[in-house]
Amino acid sequence: TRSMEEEEKDFIANLDFLEAVGANHINVSEQSYSIQGKVDVPILTGGHKHVMNDEEWDRFCKGLNRLGQIASERGFKLCFHHHMGTVVQTSEETDRMMSNTDPRYVFLCYDTGHFTFAGEDPLAMLKKYVDRVGHVHLKDMRLPVVEEARKNNWSFLQSVRNGAFTVPGDGNVDFDPVFKVLSDAGYQGWLLVEAEQDPAKANPLEYAIKGRTYIREHTGL
Repeated sequence: TRSMEEEEKDFIANLDFLEAVGANHINVSEQSYSIQGKVDVPILTGGHKHVMNDEEWDRFCKGLNRLGQIASERGFKLCFHHHMGTVVQTSEETDRMMSNTDPRYVFLCYDTGHFTFAGEDPLAMLKKYVDRVGHVHLKDMRLPVVEEARKNNWSFLQSVRNGAFTVPGDGNVDFDPVFKVLSDAGYQGWLLVEAEQDPAKANPLEYAIKGRTYIREHTGL
């Protein structure tokens, strides 16, 4: 919803910071209409999420291409993060974003948890786009909690606080085929564990160790 000039200015400022600390990837998501921070808006029911029209899609994808080109010219990969409560949440929306952006400039920040939360098949989406995956978020999902979120009209924040997300190996996502597809494709990059839990209920150190141990045992990394 902001002008391209504003977005470009902020984007370049973030690139400057990331370059200064030695990074070479920049992850972005579209937050203009996001409901993820609204504690009283259901995430899975009621059609509260904004759905873009053709004009918005055109502006969105052209903007991503422009920012991606700026990033590429400075040796960065722009990785787009599909996310619950945003305009790119579903597999269909991800497909449209990927098919209307330049593969030279726009990569996917692939997230096992958000595809699962959205009711999509994370493995199928990875297989489809593995050659354009620039960054990976490893989230596990407690599907019984997701069902509770649906039944009780929980918001995204309520769902997270009630334990929808957890570390790999502690939920219902099957990570072994995910690791295999990434390995077979020669993926070179980060595997970032996102636990996003209430620290009063899930001790951060305990869960960090649990996730790290699982990944080591299942990948050798």
